[in-house]
Amino acid sequence: MELFKKRLSDKEVNQILEKYGNYFKTTVDIETKLVVVGPKLHADAVDIIKNEGGNETNIWGGWVNLDERMVETNAVWNIRDSNPSMEILDGDVRIKFINLVKEYFKNVFG
Repeated sequence: MELFKKRLSDKEVNQILEKYGNYFKTTVDIETKLVVVGPKLHADAVDIIKNEGGNETNIWGGWVNLDERMVETNAVWNIRDSNPSMEILDGDVRIKFINLVKEYFKNVFG
């Protein structure tokens, strides 16, 4: 699992592909814009993000499929009082999550 704080370079994307494959979990703080790639469980990345100033209420989980150029917004981590589903139900939060992941992987998503 790796923490990123800015858009990924081609080299970093290639390293992610080698280490995690083309379909992997990501845990994101939509406010601090911190992204963790490759946790075994989405929750495994929460303490890393919190140690960097993240707030648990802003941390969400999902998946990235680089081959299909898709961002999925479902994870067990997402289930909470304000979101009683694995899917991120709040449209604004979901869009922030997707846009942030696409920004980090801009060289893949275009």
